[in-house]
Amino acid sequence: MGGAEVRTLANVTPLRSAAVRIDGVTQVYGSGQDAVTAVDDVSFDVEPGRFVVLVGPSGCGKSSLLMMMAGLRHPTDGRILVEGRPIADPDPNRVGVVFQEPSLYPWLTAEQNVEFPLSLRRVPKAERRDKARERLQLVGLAGFEARFPHELSGGMKQRVSIARGLVQNPPVLLMDEPFAALDEQTRMTMGDELLRIWAETRKTVVFVTHSLTEAVYLADEVLVMSARPGRIIDRIKVELPRPRTYEMLGGELFGGLRDRIWRQIRSAA
Repeated sequence: MGGAEVRTLANVTPLRSAAVRIDGVTQVYGSGQDAVTAVDDVSFDVEPGRFVVLVGPSGCGKSSLLMMMAGLRHPTDGRILVEGRPIADPDPNRVGVVFQEPSLYPWLTAEQNVEFPLSLRRVPKAERRDKARERLQLVGLAGFEARFPHELSGGMKQRVSIARGLVQNPPVLLMDEPFAALDEQTRMTMGDELLRIWAETRKTVVFVTHSLTEAVYLADEVLVMSARPGRIIDRIKVELPRPRTYEMLGGELFGGLRDRIWRQIRSAA
């Protein structure tokens, strides 16, 4: 589909089945003549356990939309429901967030960085340690618990960040270009690691990226946004088998999906 999003009953899954529901969301920054509409009347549902990727031109409101899903910003209009309830403020019991930069505390070890959200909630020390170690093992960092951030590579730092996002076991994980700062080889490796973690945990993932190859490789569904003000202009189901393999990147289906996304972004810019 191209042009403005068509909102019909066929586009909306029943409320009870949506892990995340975005309903008529608009985000305006500023007021009067200085007002800028970043996101305009966006609606979509994310089903539980799905891996959904948002792509679009720079400045189209992808990150703004993700921050509203996280409860870090409030929409100017519309509503956002996570697990059937409004998300007015950050709620780590429902939503974990992984940002582009790992944002680790340099004076804390990997284990202590993962523990940190639990310490804020006064979880007992032994329980914090056990949960942090379990998540570090999940992301492939068993044996690195006592390392400080300066002792870790970029990919390892991002693994710690993912472990921290998962440590409170939220059903929804939001990821804002988490691999953008990594080199291509590390980025592909981290993509495979993320898919492994997702397969083990079956979290609902909403992932923002500028990489069309990354989008197709990771996603069950890709949502394409227009240039500002951001609207959903296409919803693309990625019907590639799982587990994904590098050999798929050269296939006709993979190339066709990537080209479709590119054409949508280029025509909407």
